[in-house]
Amino acid sequence: MIVKRNEDISYLKELMDNILIDIHKSGPVSACHLETLACIKKFYPDLFKDYEHQLMYLMGLFYKTTEPQSIIELSYKFHRDTIKQATSFDFTPVQASEFKEINNNKIFSFSAPTSSGKSFLFRSLLSIVDNDVVIVLPSRALIAEYINTIRKIVPKNVLVLQFIEDVNRNKVNRRIYIVTPERADDVFPILGSLNIGLILFDEAQITEDAYRGMLFDALVRKCEFYIPNAKKVFAHPFVSNPEAQLTRNNLVDRISYKVYKQNSVGKLYYTKKENTFKLFSPFQDTDSIIVNDVILDCLNNNGSVLVYVSKDKLYSEEFMQDFKEYIDQCDEIKDAKALVIFERLKEYIGGSLHGDKHSLLLSLMKRGIVLHHGSMPLKMRWMIEEFVAGGFAKICFATSTLIQGINMPFDVVWIDNFVFNGSEDKKRLDLKNLIGRAGRTTNNSNVFDYGYVVISESHKNTFCNRLINPSTLSEISALSENIDAAPEDHKDIIEAIQNNTFNNDLKITESQKQRILDSDVFNDVAYILEKLFNRGRLISADKYYEIPTVERNRIKEHFRRIYVVHLRRQELTPAEKTVLSASIPMLLWRVQGKSFKEIVSLRQSYIQQKSKKAEINRRYRNGDITEEQKTIELGQLTLKRTPIAISLPNRNARNVTLFQTSPHSFKYDLLVYDTYDYIDKVINLSLATPICAVLKLYYQATQDPLALDLSNFIQFGTTDITEIWLLKYGFSADDFEWLVPCIETIDENQITFKNIEHLSEDHRILIERYL
Repeated sequence: MIVKRNEDISYLKELMDNILIDIHKSGPVSACHLETLACIKKFYPDLFKDYEHQLMYLMGLFYKTTEPQSIIELSYKFHRDTIKQATSFDFTPVQASEFKEINNNKIFSFSAPTSSGKSFLFRSLLSIVDNDVVIVLPSRALIAEYINTIRKIVPKNVLVLQFIEDVNRNKVNRRIYIVTPERADDVFPILGSLNIGLILFDEAQITEDAYRGMLFDALVRKCEFYIPNAKKVFAHPFVSNPEAQLTRNNLVDRISYKVYKQNSVGKLYYTKKENTFKLFSPFQDTDSIIVNDVILDCLNNNGSVLVYVSKDKLYSEEFMQDFKEYIDQCDEIKDAKALVIFERLKEYIGGSLHGDKHSLLLSLMKRGIVLHHGSMPLKMRWMIEEFVAGGFAKICFATSTLIQGINMPFDVVWIDNFVFNGSEDKKRLDLKNLIGRAGRTTNNSNVFDYGYVVISESHKNTFCNRLINPSTLSEISALSENIDAAPEDHKDIIEAIQNNTFNNDLKITESQKQRILDSDVFNDVAYILEKLFNRGRLISADKYYEIPTVERNRIKEHFRRIYVVHLRRQELTPAEKTVLSASIPMLLWRVQGKSFKEIVSLRQSYIQQKSKKAEINRRYRNGDITEEQKTIELGQLTLKRTPIAISLPNRNARNVTLFQTSPHSFKYDLLVYDTYDYIDKVINLSLATPICAVLKLYYQATQDPLALDLSNFIQFGTTDITEIWLLKYGFSADDFEWLVPCIETIDENQITFKNIEHLSEDHRILIERYL
């Protein structure tokens, strides 16, 4: 409930007493109570201070308590000590219960609010588990945060990677893999080398996504079939039926599930209409209170604001105008550590503050404003999250990465984008998960934490309805449906799960393998190998563009046939074809060792027709054309059309170009994001597996080593054995220039370094886990 200013103090004391008694009886399960506590702390901080010490004990936040000052606090201290003795950790009662359920059961599915301390629970588990661990996350955007956190808490003899590889055997005791469902399948071919004891499915509500939910369920079932003895833990926020994971995937052996409703932080809710902010309660029908601009107050008090916006608004830069008033409040950063991160990011993406490589992202970061979304390269997200964790970010504009569990500390969550997809249950779940990012709990002793949520006045009724009503998961998986009713591109995976017919070596289904063998696709492979290799070496991208257009189109057509042959359909849509065609030059650039920023630069040159510009300027310098003719010809140049990257197959994809033809529509940041999507979504996740399967089968039939070379190029971007091993160890191709000269020996067992005395601190940090 909302507590107004100038309330009677005796009434407030009685209200506080009643709330604390209720929390003592039932725990901190009432969001309305926590809202009231936040309101009293904001408007009556001196009064609240008298209760805050005891409140931390009653809420079970023992890591935030000091020595007890009353009998009731002393009794809670005994509870705290009992938990510590039983678990060896400073757990809350909720965390202790979760810890016990995980230890006592093979499969545990639970739901808890986002501020309940799940991250600390998982970190504690990872610090004591003796076996290998697989952590499955719904989004690439979460991987950076997990890797940074886990590498800080585990010793160097624990291998932590964002993909599945069995490396550094001589120096590691165990492995922790942090992957998305798409990459988790890589664990099955090397199970014989691993001893997986725990699989954590975090943010497991991904099951509600259409296609990716099916991939998730397929992974769960394969894990249970191939790794039956490993513990499986499913974690969700705000789900009322976590047992759905067990039901939909037929998990029955030593199972348990629980719903935890205990909260750790309070929330205050505000509407915004034009320039007016109002404090309201979504839990009680009371009058709203007009208040000062919450965002300005936060920024003026050195706070931080997280704004949930659509990706379209970020890409179009519309957010710059919508939030201009607040962006203008942010001065340039002066902190030396923040500027170091800024310079590293600038170097990595090859952007600048001026010129044709102007990056809006860099310009904003210079003022303590960051962007965050799933199409940013992993290395880029690491730097941005390091920037945020350092307290240098004043405003963060982020997309649905917030919903998927990004854990970055902000005081305010402002929901500008109120579009949530899927069923009404999924919309409710996503909204609750999003606002859970407001007011993350701190480790400050005897401090009750709370945050702010801001929405548009027009969304108030919908917001309240979704917040109050329960969120459930479907108990029926798409894998259980009649295969005839499934979309054509989904049928293979459903069939393979139902019949246990995955080929783990090729990473495709047996029906897909047979389809390849029954085709005449080996002729396509032979043609590509003939055109792309010269005397056993892959041709350069420049040489590729010297190939006559007719032959280049034939190469693309043969690649298309190699990709399509594993599908149940014989033809790609026009949109799918254009994406596949656009990916081939990037594939060639990557295999020649081009860094990420070099690939971006090469795409920029192609899109902006820089070679034609250079030719026009050369003709002018040679006197072949007049200055007026030069100006006319340059003015006639337009941007080359290039399709936006999409995952394949995608029959419903539209043929959308990244930029319009006008030169003024070019945005360097968009090119950075789209290039990463091509490398990751298209090449790594869509094309690599089926094309490499064809190449391996071709090699088995012909013993042509070029087929394996091309497979390595597609999978790793190189055939150099040292570079391949470095990639398997988690290094980036962008590190090869300085790193390769430092390698004495490298294989699956270990890396031996040489001549590392001259390395910079940043470079030493990258290799220190392997020293």
